[in-house]
Amino acid sequence: MKVFKYNLKLRSNDLNIVRDFVARGDFSFHNLSKIIMTCLNWTGEKQITYFIESSKIEITDSRIEIPKTMGINFKSDRDSICENFLDKGSKFVMIYGDETPFVFDIEVVDVIYDYEKEAELLNSIGKEPVESCEGEREYMEIVSILNNPDDSKYDETIEWIGKDYLNNTLSIESINENFENFDLILDEENEVEDMSDDSEYSFDIFSDLM
Repeated sequence: MKVFKYNLKLRSNDLNIVRDFVARGDFSFHNLSKIIMTCLNWTGEKQITYFIESSKIEITDSRIEIPKTMGINFKSDRDSICENFLDKGSKFVMIYGDETPFVFDIEVVDVIYDYEKEAELLNSIGKEPVESCEGEREYMEIVSILNNPDDSKYDETIEWIGKDYLNNTLSIESINENFENFDLILDEENEVEDMSDDSEYSFDIFSDLM
């Protein structure tokens, strides 16, 4: 079994959010999204878009009018198997959200064979941002409020994000416990070939965001 080792890092000058994890190469990007969301301790309710440079893909669609970005919205998990697009050294970008999204840079740092686990979080740096924030700017505003209990918005902010967030640290052990039965969920979903038109992720190639 081929397994990719990924490094995921939030693109930010102020926040150091890093996750190192592994996932099977024959997982789809749809399932990779769920693995990433689990590693971030997020629900994954917002739009997810991937941008990647790849010489393996050729798109001939006269309807595409943007020269620097060509995109595919996959209708099937089987059309978007990661190992068909990625290899060791591949770099790509994940956009989470719409108007003011979080932007993550991702790299395949290694390819491992005969790895015992199908998905595993290896390393975690930095507390995850509040997922419901509209991107990094709003999250930084919240951090500023939380660091100042005298702020007039402190109490309502605590009520919104939950008191446990202040002292909460992401547990690698608890994340990996979630992965123990994760393969069964993914395998069941792979049996469903067609995805709805409002798929939660899209995949774009040759983007100038790289």
